[in-house]
Amino acid sequence: MTFWSKVLQAMERSIFDEELTRECERLRTGGFITGFELSQLLDKLAGENKLVILLLDDFHQVIDHVDPDEPDLLNTMRYLINRPLRGLGTVITTLDPLHALCRDMSFRGSTFSSRFASMQLGPFTWDEANELIDRALTSTGVRFTENDRKSVYETSGGHPAQLQRACYNLFEKLC
Repeated sequence: MTFWSKVLQAMERSIFDEELTRECERLRTGGFITGFELSQLLDKLAGENKLVILLLDDFHQVIDHVDPDEPDLLNTMRYLINRPLRGLGTVITTLDPLHALCRDMSFRGSTFSSRFASMQLGPFTWDEANELIDRALTSTGVRFTENDRKSVYETSGGHPAQLQRACYNLFEKLC
């Protein structure tokens, strides 16, 4: 299944409008999905004051699978983001800056990363780390002691991805 097919499938489950849901299904099952078809669907959503937000975590893993000479996915995404009505918002997280990840890509027109505002996130504070831990453990029946929390915080330095990894490893040991 292609990237856009997966996006459309998720939209089908989230849009509570029969006509738009059918349109998502038609595009998803109709073969090759063009940027123009996606833009028409997004325009319909925008016309109904709806917005699709793509939250793309670990986007560097997607970039690893994009052909630098033919970055069609990125070109389509940039096209959809640049349109006047939009109907699409995009939040991307990466380990490295987006402009560095896309440095070797051959784009038609402006670069992909030029449409995004960059924000480097620092390590979590102790309180933020504990809030993340508390939320993640909700309904699991597992509890981290104060020493557990100190250990994962010190191990990770408060870095969100490393903190999640350290918590996951501890969680697996406790289960």
